[in-house]
Amino acid sequence: MAIKRKWNYLCFDALFCTVFSFIVSGILYLFVVNLSILDPFERAFTDFSFTDIYHSKILDKRVSNDIIIVNIKHEDRYQIAKAIDMVSSHNPKVIGLDIIFKDLKNSYYDSILKGSFSNRDNLVFSFYYDGDNKIENHPYFRLNDYNEGFINVELENQNSVIRDFVGFRNDSFSFASKIAMASGYSGEKNVKNILQSRIPINYFGNLDSFLTFDIEEILSSNTIPALNNAIVLFGYLGTPTGNPYDIEDKHFTPLNEKFVGRSTPDMHGVVIQANIIKMLIQENFIKKIPNFISFTIAFVLCFFITLLGFRLKKKNELVYDLTIKFLQLIISILLLYAAIKLIESNVYIYITPILILSLVGLGMIGYYTHLLNFLNKRFKWKSQFLDS
Repeated sequence: MAIKRKWNYLCFDALFCTVFSFIVSGILYLFVVNLSILDPFERAFTDFSFTDIYHSKILDKRVSNDIIIVNIKHEDRYQIAKAIDMVSSHNPKVIGLDIIFKDLKNSYYDSILKGSFSNRDNLVFSFYYDGDNKIENHPYFRLNDYNEGFINVELENQNSVIRDFVGFRNDSFSFASKIAMASGYSGEKNVKNILQSRIPINYFGNLDSFLTFDIEEILSSNTIPALNNAIVLFGYLGTPTGNPYDIEDKHFTPLNEKFVGRSTPDMHGVVIQANIIKMLIQENFIKKIPNFISFTIAFVLCFFITLLGFRLKKKNELVYDLTIKFLQLIISILLLYAAIKLIESNVYIYITPILILSLVGLGMIGYYTHLLNFLNKRFKWKSQFLDS
Protein backbone atom coordinates (compact mmCIF):
# COMPACT_ATOMS: atom_id res chain seq x y z
CA MET A 1 0.00 0.00 0.00
CA ALA A 2 2.86 2.34 0.88
CA ILE A 3 4.57 1.55 -2.43
CA LYS A 4 1.36 2.32 -4.32
CA ARG A 5 1.00 5.63 -2.44
CA LYS A 6 4.58 6.59 -3.24
CA TRP A 7 4.00 5.70 -6.91
CA ASN A 8 0.88 7.88 -6.99
CA TYR A 9 2.79 10.78 -5.48
CA LEU A 10 5.55 10.29 -8.06
CA CYS A 11 2.99 10.32 -10.90
CA PHE A 12 1.48 13.51 -9.49
CA ASP A 13 4.95 15.05 -9.35
CA ALA A 14 5.58 14.08 -12.98
CA LEU A 15 2.21 15.51 -14.01
CA PHE A 16 2.76 18.80 -12.18
CA CYS A 17 6.30 19.06 -13.53
CA THR A 18 4.94 18.55 -17.06
CA VAL A 19 2.43 21.36 -16.54
CA PHE A 20 5.24 23.45 -15.04
CA SER A 21 7.36 22.80 -18.17
CA PHE A 22 4.49 23.88 -20.45
CA ILE A 23 3.98 27.10 -18.45
CA VAL A 24 7.69 27.99 -18.46
CA SER A 25 8.00 27.21 -22.19
CA GLY A 26 4.93 29.34 -22.93
CA ILE A 27 6.28 32.28 -20.93
CA LEU A 28 9.65 32.08 -22.68
CA TYR A 29 7.94 31.92 -26.09
CA LEU A 30 5.78 34.96 -25.33
CA PHE A 31 8.86 36.78 -24.06
CA VAL A 32 10.72 36.13 -27.33
CA VAL A 33 7.70 37.06 -29.49
CA ASN A 34 6.89 40.30 -27.68
CA LEU A 35 10.38 41.67 -27.03
CA SER A 36 11.31 43.69 -30.14
CA ILE A 37 15.06 43.30 -29.59
CA LEU A 38 14.61 39.55 -30.08
CA ASP A 39 12.63 39.84 -33.34
CA PRO A 40 15.43 38.29 -35.47
CA PHE A 41 15.50 35.23 -33.19
CA GLU A 42 11.70 34.94 -33.23
CA ARG A 43 11.61 35.11 -37.04
CA ALA A 44 14.39 32.55 -37.32
CA PHE A 45 12.55 30.23 -34.94
CA THR A 46 9.20 30.50 -36.75
CA ASP A 47 10.85 30.15 -40.19
CA PHE A 48 12.70 26.95 -39.25
CA SER A 49 11.21 23.50 -39.34
CA PHE A 50 13.22 20.44 -38.36
CA THR A 51 11.86 18.63 -41.42
CA ASP A 52 13.75 21.17 -43.57
CA ILE A 53 16.80 19.02 -42.85
CA TYR A 54 15.15 16.23 -44.84
CA HIS A 55 14.07 18.49 -47.71
CA SER A 56 17.42 20.24 -48.04
CA LYS A 57 19.61 17.14 -47.93
CA ILE A 58 17.54 14.19 -49.17
CA LEU A 59 16.33 15.17 -52.63
CA ASP A 60 15.14 13.10 -55.55
CA LYS A 61 17.81 13.55 -58.26
CA ARG A 62 15.51 12.58 -61.15
CA VAL A 63 14.64 15.17 -63.81
CA SER A 64 10.97 15.71 -64.64
CA ASN A 65 10.25 15.72 -68.38
CA ASP A 66 6.49 16.25 -68.14
CA ILE A 67 6.88 19.83 -66.86
CA ILE A 68 9.21 22.10 -68.87
CA ILE A 69 10.18 25.65 -67.91
CA VAL A 70 11.11 28.37 -70.42
CA ASN A 71 13.21 31.19 -68.99
CA ILE A 72 11.93 34.45 -70.48
CA LYS A 73 14.77 36.47 -68.93
CA HIS A 74 14.07 40.14 -69.75
CA GLU A 75 12.99 39.64 -73.34
CA ASP A 76 10.39 41.95 -74.88
CA ARG A 77 6.81 41.01 -75.71
CA TYR A 78 7.61 40.33 -79.34
CA GLN A 79 10.17 37.65 -78.42
CA ILE A 80 7.80 36.13 -75.84
CA ALA A 81 5.02 36.01 -78.45
CA LYS A 82 7.26 34.22 -80.94
CA ALA A 83 8.37 31.76 -78.27
CA ILE A 84 4.72 30.99 -77.43
CA ASP A 85 4.05 30.36 -81.14
CA MET A 86 7.06 28.05 -81.34
CA VAL A 87 6.03 26.05 -78.25
CA SER A 88 2.40 25.85 -79.43
CA SER A 89 3.49 24.31 -82.72
CA HIS A 90 4.67 21.26 -80.73
CA ASN A 91 1.19 20.59 -79.27
CA PRO A 92 1.93 20.83 -75.55
CA LYS A 93 -0.78 19.87 -73.07
CA VAL A 94 -0.82 23.31 -71.46
CA ILE A 95 1.14 26.54 -71.68
CA GLY A 96 1.26 28.41 -68.38
CA LEU A 97 2.38 32.04 -68.35
CA ASP A 98 3.83 33.09 -65.01
CA ILE A 99 4.00 36.61 -66.44
CA ILE A 100 1.66 39.56 -65.99
CA PHE A 101 1.23 42.09 -68.81
CA LYS A 102 -0.29 44.76 -66.63
CA ASP A 103 -0.01 47.72 -68.99
CA LEU A 104 0.11 48.36 -72.70
CA LYS A 105 3.53 49.29 -74.05
CA ASN A 106 4.49 49.14 -77.73
CA SER A 107 1.31 48.92 -79.80
CA TYR A 108 2.93 46.72 -82.48
CA TYR A 109 4.47 44.28 -79.99
CA ASP A 110 1.24 44.22 -77.96
CA SER A 111 -0.76 43.30 -81.07
CA ILE A 112 1.68 40.49 -81.90
CA LEU A 113 1.40 39.15 -78.34
CA LYS A 114 -2.40 39.34 -78.43
CA GLY A 115 -2.33 37.43 -81.71
CA SER A 116 -0.31 34.67 -80.04
CA PHE A 117 -3.02 34.37 -77.40
CA SER A 118 -5.82 34.12 -79.97
CA ASN A 119 -7.45 30.82 -80.84
CA ARG A 120 -5.50 28.86 -78.24
CA ASP A 121 -7.54 27.09 -75.59
CA ASN A 122 -4.57 25.59 -73.72
CA LEU A 123 -3.18 28.86 -72.33
CA VAL A 124 -3.33 29.56 -68.59
CA PHE A 125 -2.60 33.13 -67.49
CA SER A 126 -1.65 34.39 -64.05
CA PHE A 127 -2.60 37.16 -61.65
CA TYR A 128 -1.86 37.90 -58.01
CA TYR A 129 -3.56 39.44 -55.03
CA ASP A 130 -1.99 42.54 -53.52
CA GLY A 131 -4.08 42.87 -50.40
CA ASP A 132 -7.62 43.32 -51.67
CA ASN A 133 -6.44 44.35 -55.13
CA LYS A 134 -6.25 41.94 -58.05
CA ILE A 135 -3.22 42.58 -60.26
CA GLU A 136 -3.78 40.99 -63.68
CA ASN A 137 -3.25 41.35 -67.41
CA HIS A 138 -4.54 44.44 -69.18
CA PRO A 139 -8.09 43.94 -70.57
CA TYR A 140 -6.61 44.17 -74.07
CA PHE A 141 -5.06 40.72 -73.57
CA ARG A 142 -8.05 39.06 -71.93
CA LEU A 143 -9.79 37.33 -74.81
CA ASN A 144 -12.70 34.89 -74.93
CA ASP A 145 -12.31 31.73 -72.81
CA TYR A 146 -9.67 33.54 -70.77
CA ASN A 147 -8.26 31.08 -68.22
CA GLU A 148 -6.30 32.46 -65.27
CA GLY A 149 -5.20 31.57 -61.74
CA PHE A 150 -3.51 33.40 -58.85
CA ILE A 151 0.21 32.90 -58.29
CA ASN A 152 0.23 33.88 -54.60
CA VAL A 153 1.53 31.12 -52.37
CA GLU A 154 -0.04 32.56 -49.21
CA LEU A 155 3.05 34.26 -47.77
CA GLU A 156 2.74 36.64 -44.84
CA ASN A 157 5.90 38.35 -46.01
CA GLN A 158 8.62 37.86 -48.61
CA ASN A 159 11.12 36.54 -46.06
CA SER A 160 9.01 33.54 -45.03
CA VAL A 161 9.81 30.00 -46.05
CA ILE A 162 7.28 28.64 -48.55
CA ARG A 163 6.03 25.35 -47.14
CA ASP A 164 2.27 25.56 -47.74
CA PHE A 165 -0.12 26.89 -50.33
CA VAL A 166 -3.83 27.37 -50.89
CA GLY A 167 -5.26 26.28 -54.23
CA PHE A 168 -8.67 27.94 -54.01
CA ARG A 169 -9.79 31.21 -52.47
CA ASN A 170 -12.13 34.11 -53.26
CA ASP A 171 -13.92 31.88 -55.80
CA SER A 172 -10.68 31.62 -57.80
CA PHE A 173 -8.28 28.75 -58.39
CA SER A 174 -4.52 29.06 -58.12
CA PHE A 175 -2.32 29.16 -61.20
CA ALA A 176 -0.97 25.66 -60.49
CA SER A 177 -4.46 24.27 -59.91
CA LYS A 178 -5.71 25.72 -63.20
CA ILE A 179 -2.82 24.13 -65.07
CA ALA A 180 -3.39 20.76 -63.42
CA MET A 181 -7.06 20.90 -64.42
CA ALA A 182 -6.33 22.14 -67.95
CA SER A 183 -3.88 19.29 -68.47
CA GLY A 184 -6.59 16.76 -67.67
CA TYR A 185 -4.95 15.32 -64.56
CA SER A 186 -7.28 16.80 -61.94
CA GLY A 187 -10.98 17.60 -62.07
CA GLU A 188 -12.30 20.93 -60.79
CA LYS A 189 -14.37 19.34 -58.02
CA ASN A 190 -11.42 17.25 -56.82
CA VAL A 191 -9.04 20.21 -56.74
CA LYS A 192 -11.58 22.50 -55.06
CA ASN A 193 -12.32 19.98 -52.28
CA ILE A 194 -8.65 19.37 -51.56
CA LEU A 195 -7.21 22.85 -51.80
CA GLN A 196 -9.59 25.13 -49.92
CA SER A 197 -7.33 24.96 -46.86
CA ARG A 198 -3.56 25.28 -46.53
CA ILE A 199 -1.70 22.11 -47.44
CA PRO A 200 2.06 21.41 -47.36
CA ILE A 201 3.88 21.50 -50.68
CA ASN A 202 5.43 18.13 -51.44
CA TYR A 203 8.55 19.41 -53.20
CA PHE A 204 9.85 17.30 -56.08
CA GLY A 205 13.09 19.22 -56.47
CA ASN A 206 14.81 22.48 -57.33
CA LEU A 207 15.68 24.00 -60.71
CA ASP A 208 17.92 21.06 -61.63
CA SER A 209 14.95 18.69 -61.25
CA PHE A 210 13.07 20.19 -64.22
CA LEU A 211 13.91 20.37 -67.93
CA THR A 212 14.52 24.03 -68.77
CA PHE A 213 15.16 26.07 -71.91
CA ASP A 214 16.32 29.63 -72.37
CA ILE A 215 13.99 31.65 -74.57
CA GLU A 216 16.85 31.99 -77.08
CA GLU A 217 17.00 28.21 -77.40
CA ILE A 218 13.28 28.09 -78.14
CA LEU A 219 13.52 30.83 -80.78
CA SER A 220 16.59 29.39 -82.49
CA SER A 221 15.36 25.78 -82.72
CA ASN A 222 13.30 24.31 -85.54
CA THR A 223 11.98 21.46 -83.43
CA ILE A 224 12.13 20.41 -79.77
CA PRO A 225 10.47 16.98 -79.37
CA ALA A 226 10.39 17.27 -75.56
CA LEU A 227 7.71 19.97 -75.81
CA ASN A 228 5.20 17.58 -77.35
CA ASN A 229 2.39 16.69 -74.90
CA ALA A 230 4.24 18.42 -72.01
CA ILE A 231 3.20 21.13 -69.57
CA VAL A 232 5.25 24.20 -70.51
CA LEU A 233 5.68 27.10 -68.09
CA PHE A 234 6.98 30.52 -69.11
CA GLY A 235 8.62 32.39 -66.25
CA TYR A 236 11.75 34.01 -64.92
CA LEU A 237 14.74 31.86 -63.93
CA GLY A 238 17.44 34.48 -63.61
CA THR A 239 19.91 36.03 -66.03
CA PRO A 240 21.71 33.83 -66.90
CA THR A 241 19.54 30.84 -66.00
CA GLY A 242 20.19 29.65 -62.46
CA ASN A 243 22.27 32.69 -61.47
CA PRO A 244 22.48 32.28 -57.66
CA TYR A 245 22.94 36.03 -57.18
CA ASP A 246 19.83 36.98 -59.18
CA ILE A 247 17.05 37.04 -56.56
CA GLU A 248 14.30 38.60 -58.68
CA ASP A 249 11.08 36.65 -57.98
CA LYS A 250 13.09 34.29 -55.79
CA HIS A 251 11.92 32.85 -52.47
CA PHE A 252 13.03 30.74 -49.51
CA THR A 253 11.93 27.09 -49.54
CA PRO A 254 12.66 24.00 -47.40
CA LEU A 255 15.07 22.87 -50.15
CA ASN A 256 17.50 25.63 -49.22
CA GLU A 257 20.86 23.99 -48.49
CA LYS A 258 21.38 26.42 -45.60
CA PHE A 259 18.38 25.35 -43.53
CA VAL A 260 19.70 27.37 -40.57
CA GLY A 261 20.75 31.00 -40.93
CA ARG A 262 19.40 31.49 -44.45
CA SER A 263 20.76 34.52 -46.28
CA THR A 264 19.85 34.04 -49.96
CA PRO A 265 16.52 32.88 -51.45
CA ASP A 266 16.89 29.61 -53.29
CA MET A 267 13.96 29.11 -55.69
CA HIS A 268 12.26 31.20 -58.37
CA GLY A 269 8.49 31.50 -58.26
CA VAL A 270 7.93 29.54 -61.48
CA VAL A 271 9.90 26.57 -60.08
CA ILE A 272 7.70 26.62 -56.97
CA GLN A 273 4.68 26.55 -59.27
CA ALA A 274 6.21 23.60 -61.13
CA ASN A 275 6.60 21.70 -57.85
CA ILE A 276 2.97 22.35 -56.92
CA ILE A 277 1.78 21.24 -60.37
CA LYS A 278 3.88 18.08 -60.06
CA MET A 279 2.28 17.33 -56.72
CA LEU A 280 -1.23 17.90 -58.10
CA ILE A 281 -0.90 15.81 -61.25
CA GLN A 282 0.64 12.93 -59.30
CA GLU A 283 -1.83 13.44 -56.41
CA ASN A 284 1.21 13.03 -54.18
CA PHE A 285 0.01 15.05 -51.19
CA ILE A 286 1.50 15.34 -47.72
CA LYS A 287 -0.96 14.60 -44.92
CA LYS A 288 -0.55 17.19 -42.18
CA ILE A 289 -1.24 16.03 -38.64
CA PRO A 290 -3.23 18.72 -36.75
CA ASN A 291 -1.19 20.83 -34.34
CA PHE A 292 -3.38 19.93 -31.36
CA ILE A 293 -2.34 16.30 -31.83
CA SER A 294 1.32 17.39 -31.81
CA PHE A 295 0.81 19.24 -28.52
CA THR A 296 -1.10 16.27 -27.07
CA ILE A 297 1.78 13.95 -27.98
CA ALA A 298 4.20 16.51 -26.52
CA PHE A 299 2.31 16.54 -23.21
CA VAL A 300 2.08 12.75 -22.93
CA LEU A 301 5.71 12.20 -23.92
CA CYS A 302 6.90 14.96 -21.61
CA PHE A 303 5.00 13.31 -18.74
CA PHE A 304 6.58 9.87 -19.22
CA ILE A 305 10.07 11.27 -19.82
CA THR A 306 9.74 13.42 -16.69
CA LEU A 307 8.50 10.41 -14.73
CA LEU A 308 11.58 8.48 -15.86
CA GLY A 309 13.78 11.40 -14.81
CA PHE A 310 12.13 11.50 -11.37
CA ARG A 311 12.72 7.79 -10.90
CA LEU A 312 16.40 8.15 -11.79
CA LYS A 313 16.84 11.21 -9.56
CA LYS A 314 15.09 9.53 -6.65
CA LYS A 315 17.07 6.33 -7.02
CA ASN A 316 20.51 7.85 -7.39
CA GLU A 317 21.39 11.53 -7.75
CA LEU A 318 24.74 10.74 -9.38
CA VAL A 319 23.18 8.39 -11.94
CA TYR A 320 20.63 11.07 -12.77
CA ASP A 321 23.31 13.75 -13.31
CA LEU A 322 25.35 11.41 -15.53
CA THR A 323 22.48 10.17 -17.68
CA ILE A 324 20.25 13.23 -18.19
CA LYS A 325 22.35 14.74 -21.01
CA PHE A 326 22.66 11.36 -22.68
CA LEU A 327 18.88 10.91 -22.46
CA GLN A 328 18.30 14.32 -24.01
CA LEU A 329 20.64 13.46 -26.89
CA ILE A 330 18.97 10.09 -27.53
CA ILE A 331 15.48 11.63 -27.35
CA SER A 332 16.47 14.34 -29.85
CA ILE A 333 17.87 11.79 -32.31
CA LEU A 334 14.88 9.46 -32.03
CA LEU A 335 12.30 12.24 -32.45
CA LEU A 336 14.05 13.77 -35.46
CA TYR A 337 14.44 10.34 -37.03
CA ALA A 338 10.73 9.65 -36.49
CA ALA A 339 9.78 13.00 -38.09
CA ILE A 340 11.97 12.32 -41.13
CA LYS A 341 10.56 8.79 -41.57
CA LEU A 342 7.05 10.25 -41.45
CA ILE A 343 7.96 12.81 -44.14
CA GLU A 344 9.26 9.96 -46.30
CA SER A 345 5.77 8.46 -45.96
CA ASN A 346 4.17 11.84 -46.89
CA VAL A 347 3.04 12.54 -43.33
CA TYR A 348 4.02 15.86 -41.73
CA ILE A 349 3.94 16.40 -37.99
CA TYR A 350 4.85 19.60 -36.17
CA ILE A 351 7.76 18.08 -34.28
CA THR A 352 9.06 21.27 -32.63
CA PRO A 353 6.81 21.28 -29.51
CA ILE A 354 7.30 17.52 -29.05
CA LEU A 355 11.07 17.84 -29.16
CA ILE A 356 11.42 21.03 -27.13
CA LEU A 357 8.94 20.11 -24.39
CA SER A 358 10.44 16.64 -24.00
CA LEU A 359 13.87 18.17 -23.44
CA VAL A 360 12.55 20.99 -21.25
CA GLY A 361 10.70 18.45 -19.08
CA LEU A 362 13.96 16.78 -18.12
CA GLY A 363 15.68 20.11 -17.60
CA MET A 364 12.90 21.40 -15.33
CA ILE A 365 13.18 18.60 -12.76
CA GLY A 366 15.83 20.43 -10.75
CA TYR A 367 13.84 23.69 -10.74
CA TYR A 368 10.67 21.80 -9.90
CA THR A 369 12.39 20.29 -6.86
CA HIS A 370 13.14 23.80 -5.55
CA LEU A 371 9.50 24.71 -6.16
CA LEU A 372 8.40 21.66 -4.15
CA ASN A 373 10.59 22.67 -1.22
CA PHE A 374 8.97 26.11 -1.24
CA LEU A 375 5.45 24.65 -1.43
CA ASN A 376 6.20 22.16 1.34
CA LYS A 377 7.46 24.82 3.70
CA ARG A 378 4.62 27.21 2.92
CA PHE A 379 1.65 24.87 2.35
CA LYS A 380 2.84 21.42 3.59
CA TRP A 381 2.71 20.12 0.02
CA LYS A 382 2.99 16.31 -0.17
CA SER A 383 5.63 14.98 -2.54
CA GLN A 384 7.46 11.70 -3.04
CA PHE A 385 10.64 13.70 -3.50
CA LEU A 386 10.33 15.29 -0.12
CA ASP A 387 9.78 12.01 1.69
CA SER A 388 12.99 10.72 3.09
